[in-house]
Amino acid sequence: MDNGKFTTFLQQNISMPPIVVEEIMDADLKLEQVLVSGFQIRLKDLCNSSRLAEYVTIHNEEVAKFSQTIICALPEDKLNLLEHEFRSNIDLLKPITKEMSSRSFPVLREVTDNMLHSLGQLAKEVITMKSWAEMRQEVMFLTSGNSTASPTSLYQAVSRIVCGHPEGGGLKIKSLNWYEDNNYKALFGGTEGGENGTEEDSTSVYDNSTTPYCNDLMMTLESSPLYRMIWRALKPLLVGKILYTPNTPATRLLMSEVNKTFQELSVFQDLGAMWEEVRPLIKTFIESSKEMDLIRTLLTNKGSKQFLDRQLNSTGWTSEDISRFLAKEVFEAQEESGTIYTWREALNETDRVVLTMSRFMECVNLDKLEAVNTEEILIDKSTELLNDRKFWAGVVFVDLPEDDTVLPQHIKYKIRMDIDNVERTNKIKDGYWDPGPRADPFEDMRYIWGGFAYLQDVIEQAIIRIQTGTEKRTGVYVQQMPYPCYVDDIFLRVMSRSLPLFMTLAWIYSVAVIIKGIVYEKEARLKETMRIMGLDNGILWLSWFISSFIPLLMSAALLVLILKTGNLLPYSDPSVVFVFLSIFGVVTISQCFLISTIFSRANLAAACGGIIYFTLYLPYVLCVAWQDYVEFSLKIFASLLSPVAFGFGCEVFALFEEQGVGVQWTNLLDSPLQEDGYSLTTSGFMMLFDTLLYGVMTWYIEAVFPGQFGIPRPWYFPFTKSYWCGEEPNDSFQHPSLQKGPSEVCMEEEPAHLQLGVSIQNLVKIYRDGKKVAVDGLSLSFYEGQITSFLGHNGAGKTTTMSILTGLFPPTSGTAYIMGKDIRTELSSIRQNLGVCPQHNVLFDMLTVEEHIWFYARLKGLSEEKVKTELEQMVIDVGLPNKKKCKTSQLSGGMQRKLSVALAFVGGSKVVILDEPTAGVDPYSRRGIWDLLLKYRQGRTIILSTHHMDEADILGDRIAIISHGKLCCVGSSLYLKNQLGTGYYLTLVKRDTDSSLSSCRNSSSTMSYLKKDSSSSAPASKQSQSTILAAPSGVRPTGTVITKHNKHGQRKREAKSGEDSVSQSSSDAGLGSDHESDTLTIDVSAISNLINKHVPEARLVEDIGHELTYVLPYEAAKEGAFVELFHEIDDRLFDLGISSYGVSDTTLEEIFLKVAEDTGVDAETSDGLLPARRKRYAFGDHQSCLRPFTEDDNFDTNDSDMDPESRETDYLSGVDGKGSYHMKSWSLMRQQFTALLWKRLLYAKRSRKGFFAQIVLPAVFVLIALMFSLIVPPFGKYPSLEIQPWMYDEQYTFFSNDAPEDPGTETLLKALLEKPGFGTACMDGYSVKGVPCSGEDREWRTQFVSQSVEELFMYGNWTMENPSPACECSNENVKKMLPVCPPGAGGMPPFQKVQNTSDILQNLTGRNISDYLVKTYAQIIGKSLKNKIWVNEFRYGGFSLGASSSPALPPSEEVIASIRHIKRRLDLAQNGAANRFLDSFGVFMKGLDAKDNVKVWFNNKGWHAITSFLNVMNNAILRSKLPEGKNPAKYGITAFNHPLNLTKEQLSEVALMTTSVDVLVSICVIFAMSFVPASFVVFLIQERVSKAKHMQCISGVKPVIYWLANFVWDMCNYIVPATLVIIIFICFQQDSYVSSSNLPVLALLLLLYGWSITPLMYPASFVFKIPSTAYVVLTSVNLFIGINGSVATFVLELFTNNKLNNINDILKSVLLIFPHFCLGRGLIDMVKNQAMADALERFGENRFVSPMSWDLVGRNLFAMAVEGLVFFIITLLIQYRFFIKPRPVTAKLPPVIDEDEDVARERQRIINEGGRSDILEIKGLTKIYRTKRKPAVDRLCVGIPPGECFGLLGVNGAGKTTTFKMLTGDTDVTAGEAFLKGHSILSNMQEVHQNMGYCPQFDAINELLTGREHLELYALLRGVPEKEVCKVAEWAVRKLGLVKYSEKCAGGYSGGNRRKLSTAIALIGGPPVVFLVSKLELFLIR
Repeated sequence: MDNGKFTTFLQQNISMPPIVVEEIMDADLKLEQVLVSGFQIRLKDLCNSSRLAEYVTIHNEEVAKFSQTIICALPEDKLNLLEHEFRSNIDLLKPITKEMSSRSFPVLREVTDNMLHSLGQLAKEVITMKSWAEMRQEVMFLTSGNSTASPTSLYQAVSRIVCGHPEGGGLKIKSLNWYEDNNYKALFGGTEGGENGTEEDSTSVYDNSTTPYCNDLMMTLESSPLYRMIWRALKPLLVGKILYTPNTPATRLLMSEVNKTFQELSVFQDLGAMWEEVRPLIKTFIESSKEMDLIRTLLTNKGSKQFLDRQLNSTGWTSEDISRFLAKEVFEAQEESGTIYTWREALNETDRVVLTMSRFMECVNLDKLEAVNTEEILIDKSTELLNDRKFWAGVVFVDLPEDDTVLPQHIKYKIRMDIDNVERTNKIKDGYWDPGPRADPFEDMRYIWGGFAYLQDVIEQAIIRIQTGTEKRTGVYVQQMPYPCYVDDIFLRVMSRSLPLFMTLAWIYSVAVIIKGIVYEKEARLKETMRIMGLDNGILWLSWFISSFIPLLMSAALLVLILKTGNLLPYSDPSVVFVFLSIFGVVTISQCFLISTIFSRANLAAACGGIIYFTLYLPYVLCVAWQDYVEFSLKIFASLLSPVAFGFGCEVFALFEEQGVGVQWTNLLDSPLQEDGYSLTTSGFMMLFDTLLYGVMTWYIEAVFPGQFGIPRPWYFPFTKSYWCGEEPNDSFQHPSLQKGPSEVCMEEEPAHLQLGVSIQNLVKIYRDGKKVAVDGLSLSFYEGQITSFLGHNGAGKTTTMSILTGLFPPTSGTAYIMGKDIRTELSSIRQNLGVCPQHNVLFDMLTVEEHIWFYARLKGLSEEKVKTELEQMVIDVGLPNKKKCKTSQLSGGMQRKLSVALAFVGGSKVVILDEPTAGVDPYSRRGIWDLLLKYRQGRTIILSTHHMDEADILGDRIAIISHGKLCCVGSSLYLKNQLGTGYYLTLVKRDTDSSLSSCRNSSSTMSYLKKDSSSSAPASKQSQSTILAAPSGVRPTGTVITKHNKHGQRKREAKSGEDSVSQSSSDAGLGSDHESDTLTIDVSAISNLINKHVPEARLVEDIGHELTYVLPYEAAKEGAFVELFHEIDDRLFDLGISSYGVSDTTLEEIFLKVAEDTGVDAETSDGLLPARRKRYAFGDHQSCLRPFTEDDNFDTNDSDMDPESRETDYLSGVDGKGSYHMKSWSLMRQQFTALLWKRLLYAKRSRKGFFAQIVLPAVFVLIALMFSLIVPPFGKYPSLEIQPWMYDEQYTFFSNDAPEDPGTETLLKALLEKPGFGTACMDGYSVKGVPCSGEDREWRTQFVSQSVEELFMYGNWTMENPSPACECSNENVKKMLPVCPPGAGGMPPFQKVQNTSDILQNLTGRNISDYLVKTYAQIIGKSLKNKIWVNEFRYGGFSLGASSSPALPPSEEVIASIRHIKRRLDLAQNGAANRFLDSFGVFMKGLDAKDNVKVWFNNKGWHAITSFLNVMNNAILRSKLPEGKNPAKYGITAFNHPLNLTKEQLSEVALMTTSVDVLVSICVIFAMSFVPASFVVFLIQERVSKAKHMQCISGVKPVIYWLANFVWDMCNYIVPATLVIIIFICFQQDSYVSSSNLPVLALLLLLYGWSITPLMYPASFVFKIPSTAYVVLTSVNLFIGINGSVATFVLELFTNNKLNNINDILKSVLLIFPHFCLGRGLIDMVKNQAMADALERFGENRFVSPMSWDLVGRNLFAMAVEGLVFFIITLLIQYRFFIKPRPVTAKLPPVIDEDEDVARERQRIINEGGRSDILEIKGLTKIYRTKRKPAVDRLCVGIPPGECFGLLGVNGAGKTTTFKMLTGDTDVTAGEAFLKGHSILSNMQEVHQNMGYCPQFDAINELLTGREHLELYALLRGVPEKEVCKVAEWAVRKLGLVKYSEKCAGGYSGGNRRKLSTAIALIGGPPVVFLVSKLELFLIR
């Protein structure tokens, strides 16, 4: 005892006198007594002196009594403390060892020896308790009703129990685009009957064939998920039948032997009764037996405790833990932390387990065997039994004679099991190698848990017993070979499967951008313009290729970086990856080129391009699904689609990565897949081949179908000589004959002295539909050194002719020669000398002025030096030297036009074609362009088309006028005037009655009235043509401007009506008023007589208002009659009532009009006649007045005597562009809402392609995707497979003789090695296909080893536990797929020889086999990985002979001794159940304890290795036990595995699992649904950019109404694809989507997605300018968020790491703000939920969670519902500029000085509130753009009274447009204010809009609506009542002469007609103020 401590304790705590303490410490201990019963004594028992004396002798009696008294007096807590102190300080071993030396206790010594030894053993045993604790933990986890735990965790728990390691329990989540090729059923067994499987289960559970008790048990088992799973797996083994055939005496004999094995198991049926008897005895024994007390004493005693703790050192246990476990009383086991696990719990648990087991045994059917006659019957019967899960296996004996009673020497049999419970036979190993043992208990060990291996062994052992007649058994154990450390990279596994998908998706944005860019260039005519300017087509494609390839290279580099750093391709060489991606980049660009040839509209191309690209990837998915059936040649064929080739390439990467090799330059030619030559090189080569293929296709398609612009070649053009060798120079060109054309053409003689530049000959162009003849047999010549003005009305065919000349369009017939070359064949050479300035500027926004000139000069082939000089000169000529470095987007319209014109002359173009070069240019810039043309005229042929007659007159050396595609006249200006002019015009102005009134009227503004003559500003040289006389005496200001034709249509006049400026009497204060004037009534006939007297041919042509106009023929001038006439008029002015007169010449304009009119332009309107009244319905009656005009609507011009004008006035009486009243408030809003919807409807109807691409195509894509997912490879046929190891080709087998001295083992080894060798391959009379039997064994030999390795083993200190150098595994820093082993790892090379079956046999006797196998594995696999044809494991099995019995089982003698001991100790009743059980258990164990044991090692990577090597072993055992004299080569057993074919349920289920590429389908849905909402923005951007949206707002539409209407329309549109998708899913009957519980969720997901995503897209319409760009960007963003978000969170769920899961949860919550994620994740969750439910339903457990639940899809739906509203509100706030507060632009403006006095006066008037009465008052209006210092509008002040026409002029960039933009609310006002009709433009824009009409600078029209529909739409928006809308529209159509075009789509209008339409829109609804921003801006105020 530790005297010191205890002494101190007694003195201090118990207060004993030192002397007493000393006596006590000297007392003698009665050791035996203490040891045996010490643990039972309590100090309080020692109050009794006799008890005390039993244990201890205190020499001093006084002290003994005293101490007794003290003990009795102590309170209980002190007593307990004392007792504890005593026990902990006592050392029992000291006296024992002391006494031993005295040899006084011989017995005791023996006991102690034994006891200490046993305690040591116990300590060792305790070590194993750790795993028991873990096991118990798992079992408790499973039994404690963990219904909440995820199935995966339950599987893992089972897996840990059954196999000791937590594999993913078979529930491998199928990766994203991968049909798992091995086993489709994740777990045991199939489900019962589909949907309502659970109900069927519940009814089918009661089983009459077993006891009620057992039925209850089954019920219980079925109710808990885990037990159910185990039960389902074990039920076939426990209850299942084994059927066998044929039913012959021999088979019956054999099967009865098999049955004995099952009968032995009946011992366990007594288990329950035995336990009932034994349990109380055990409890008593542990509680109160002396043995247990002794152990407790030893555990608490100090000395023994220390001794034990030393023994337990390594186990992590202490003796204290054990003593607590064995605590006698419950309270002793208490701890602060609560109760701990003790023997009582253990007993109760055992109780439960044994009880369950004994019940279980009631359910076990040991009568398993049943004979049937034929295999067919066996199959039928098995199918019946399978439905109840009562089928284990069928055994079919092959080639047995019918009535034989004796078994043949060679027995062949096959085992037929349900495919779910056995390995499949269509494969013998995984298709590709990846590291890791194949050890998943559910997936990979089917031979074990399905019971195949047991049955095989039982049958083969029975055969052995019958054939040899010996009962002595050889025990066979199987052991999976150990596997070295390896990296199991889940991430790599999951991602590698989805790598092709993501890599393909990664490029989708680039693809869409490239396609859109190419098509946009084509659509905007940029491409053709560059080609016209001489750019070679090949060069253009090359430039596209380079500009696309560089960004793709960058993204490839980024991808490589991500793949390497993200550990997706940790092993591959980055340079290989980069090259591979670059090749894909090349082929992708080539593919984009090909796709771009199909499209001519960028929007459409953007919409379809991405979808086409992704659809081309889908065949790859199919190839993967069918990979077992896809041959190499098929793969090559599929690789003609580049995404498929890319997919295969990515797959190669993924597989090599999984093998830990990665793709290197060295293995580029190798394929990781078995028997498949498709390597990365193949993939790369195929992609390069595709590049070529697509390139050739692009070249061909583009040449034959160039699209809208360009000249198509014949389909056979590659076979024409001219294409390759160039054209033969065409000598057949003759100068066009100079004879006159048909009589109606007025032609001047051709200038024969000039060089002919362009000659057009019988040119005809008919547009595709065949209805419109644009050019009709035109023949015309243009000469060098001349400018030819090419005139014609809108739509006359000017632009078409020019387009044909430049090669934009091919001629239908006829041709043209430019510089003697034919445009049909020699266009390329013509273009070298051709310059073009198209109607619209074709400039690149991003290039500067000088870059443009440089670019086009280089295109023309000028050298660098020449380009420089040309550049300098050109910039000066154009007048842009200071803008040289400016981007063209920053130039004003006039400057852009000048540049466009200059570009036509760049590079010395000989023929220059200018299409309306001065359109939209201010007069100043126009003059600049004129000068430029005159300067460059020399030596060039210039063709100029224009609408400005003065321009044509001044610039044109010759003028050609065409109409309706026919030439009308051609010649110089003078010639045409002489030929076609009417003569001179004499205009007389009548005098007013009251001259004082006139002077008063004119005081405010003197108007100088010039008679119509546009050439007045011409240079002097041309002045001679027009005389100007101005007599500004009493001309009145006017309220209106009107344009009319006189009755004979001779010329256009401006008539000035003399009504009051604000006429009260007028019913039409607008256009076309014509009322009596206040002029004097004068005698017109007197004037006519006077004139006719001098010029008899003169005639009166006009008498309107103040003016009379007469025509005087040219002849009269020659006769000199004018002089006298003018003298006489001067003399008689007053008498005649004339105030002034003037004479003017015929203008070119009049000739033009005359020519045009003669050919019937605007014929309907020119005669003023009106179509007969038609009954038309208002828009409200649903068939609006939008019915197009038809032929029946034509009318007879002569059906009325009424004057046409009065008819017009009659029909439109009271129509002033506005209705009889104005709609207000709700009814107006409703009307506007309907009108906006109607506009969208018309648009959609006409843009069918767009509708298809944006709405239907996505649904079609889903359809295609689903069809791909349905094309499932054929299933259900599994062949019969002979079980033998040679199926694995070249291999190493090994054996080890562990009992060399044992004769039985020797015999067995001999049988194994000698003839016929392994298995049945080389038996007499039998052979295995493909196995050669050389017949001779070779010698044993060993491999060469280096000196260093030999020395290593000679001098090293190696033991059996550590026999060789260690290998190095992966660590944190270095990732090694397999360990790296040094030389010598695994020991010296073993002896080996080649067997007769050609495999190599190694002798591993005397080695540590596990060590050898583990350390040489990497080397063997490495050898194979380098071979790379495919990976062979080489080692599939081996044998250890004479292994001492199973490590798990003790020898049978020990077992029997233990049983005897238990019987004696527990004193069991002689005839009790326990006694009975123990007796039979002893016999059972004896049967198990085979003396000669064999261990069969197997490598499970070979699926059938376990059974193959088991069969080899049993064959050897059979031959080793044969009686003397029998030939072993004739005896053998051949086994076959022939799975039963799939049942119908299994087939449908396999199909379901295969189509459970549902995640892929979800991705396809997200993919498709990303396109739909993006398409909605396209229209909105078009409207915003074209200002149509602004126009609608000006027409009174509130933004809320505008957005609401669009939203409603878009939702209606969205419902179409959404419904289509749902219908498609229903058609395909995909349970995951359309089962009764999933369908509503699918519908809700899709609808709410539309509801939330549509308004989310709207804000983009404020940002983008080009619709197609927006479309591509938005689609890509949608895809990125939708797919990446969903898949990223999905993949993160596959990891069990908690930290990752937390991140994932946060991520999932955050991403809910995106509808795309809500949809994608919702679909995936729904599918996953269904898949989980299906998987678990096979165990009859209904784990289906309603998809609507919050955690599943509920929260996604809720989020989307809220988002829709939120995003819509955000859109409105952006529209109202809520977030964009205009930042004040502070610019100090200098004071206003040097103003014109009128301007200053007007400013003063406005500032002094003098403009109150004005209808428009502008006060100090200022606009300063943020980027510019100078104000665009600087403190503008002006007031405009009602009824005034106010012109606002200025050069380009003067600020006109900006002023209008501010007034219409299109841009912010920097400072100042304006009032329209009293409403402020700052605070009350809504009212301002109601009073304003606006015709913007660029036409804001919708290309697909007709003119009439435009007018009706705006009438509805303006609040014209529905019934009057048609009338108002008709009014506008008539007024602006659009009758002929009103039913045509506005997109086809010429520029002039567009302007007319825009003006009509501005006038609709009769607004008080009309803003006309025309080519020259003006206000029109009424």
